[in-house]
Amino acid sequence: MQPKANWAYCASAGSGEGRDERLDLLRGFCLLKMVLSHLWPQPVDLQIAFGFVSAAEGFFLISGATTGIVFGRRAERAGFAFASRGLARRGVQLYLLNLGLVFCFFAAETTRILQYSQIRHPGFSAGELFDLNQPYFLQVLPRYAVYLALAPLALACLRSGRTALLVAGSLGLWTLVLAQGGALAIPYLENGPNGGFLLLSWQLLFYGGMALGFHRDRVGRIWRTLSVGTTVVLPGALFLLFVGLGVANSSGRLGWPVSLVAQLFGRDQLAPGRLLDLACAALLFFALVDRWFVPIRRTAGWLLLPFGRSALYLFLAHTVTYGFFLSLAPWLPFALHGHPFRLALAGGLHLALLWALARWTPGRRWLAL
Repeated sequence: MQPKANWAYCASAGSGEGRDERLDLLRGFCLLKMVLSHLWPQPVDLQIAFGFVSAAEGFFLISGATTGIVFGRRAERAGFAFASRGLARRGVQLYLLNLGLVFCFFAAETTRILQYSQIRHPGFSAGELFDLNQPYFLQVLPRYAVYLALAPLALACLRSGRTALLVAGSLGLWTLVLAQGGALAIPYLENGPNGGFLLLSWQLLFYGGMALGFHRDRVGRIWRTLSVGTTVVLPGALFLLFVGLGVANSSGRLGWPVSLVAQLFGRDQLAPGRLLDLACAALLFFALVDRWFVPIRRTAGWLLLPFGRSALYLFLAHTVTYGFFLSLAPWLPFALHGHPFRLALAGGLHLALLWALARWTPGRRWLAL
């Protein structure tokens, strides 16, 4: 079924340095799913609904694309040196903010202000504070900071016509991790408990996305030549297959050895099956948002767009608000666990607080990308 002509995305809907609101909607959805999965146990399992893919993969891919769009245009307008300094500064800023939160949470647990020790890694100690595998759901941001700090090299390749070199190098590092059995960690950076995001594997999503974003116009021209079967039917069918496999694996009915499932769909090394699952999901969801952009924006844009435009800021903020809710839990007059309605109410209040923070202009501009 063809969407109405005025429902499709129009390039004029972009905002601020050529931002693509389709990407902002999708990144907002990824952030929403990440926040919900980090809350206390949910009445509905939100993980297996997407097969073997988590929202983190989409977050890295879309964030890389946004970086390629924003800083590619910034380099054209103000020069490569200006854009490179902005990328490096943003990476350092994000890492320091992330590290500050780790210190705060560690101090809160040490002094028993925050008593829910299960939110940190077992055996975590002060000596591991500078490890990228940090606790409190903060394993994503330090890796993002490293990718941002190295992004000027990627931007230089993209601007000099060496996109193939960038993609080949990124694929080479990912393949190297697979060749090492999916356990190739960076010394001194990934020494602590496994955070589920190997630096050399997940860079493929960020820099691959950065290449797509930088060449958005060329990619867009190719996209418009593709048929519905290529962008919706085929990836949709494969995506449903992955969802079925994920449900069967979660329930124990798949019957595959654990080692085989890890080899095909492992998260740490971004295994090939997981990457294919992500590609199908990305094609399908982008096609749906592209074709039905106007009604999706009208119905869900009020929530997803603020989340997508301020994703880094809100990801940092949600660790603070989550800790705040946990610190209140012992004094609440009722228990949350085992009560779906109370869980849903508490989750709704948490999301409302994050939405208010997303609308707060100083905070939104403080770490917007």
